[in-house]
Amino acid sequence: IYSADYMDADERLQVEAAQQDPAKFGELYERHFERVYAFVAGRVRDRAAAEDVTAEVFHKALAGLPGFQFRGAPFAAWLLRIAANALADRYRRGTREPT
Repeated sequence: IYSADYMDADERLQVEAAQQDPAKFGELYERHFERVYAFVAGRVRDRAAAEDVTAEVFHKALAGLPGFQFRGAPFAAWLLRIAANALADRYRRGTREPT
């Protein structure tokens, strides 16, 4: 059984490793994919849209990873904020596009 402190330290090491070598981002992707996908899927109508938004979240996270800093919140909170913003952007685009 892992303590919360151990998990936080482990996650910090994974983030720092991925910041140094983006090829190591896959570990963070694997660790957080289900949570991000579930968050997105609960807010969009179809599976394809959920998959698209989830992919967008991880693409943006990888691109923004060099600037990520721990500020007391878990890495997952940062990912979910990216997801919430991606969903809001998708909704705004959808409301402006003609049907």
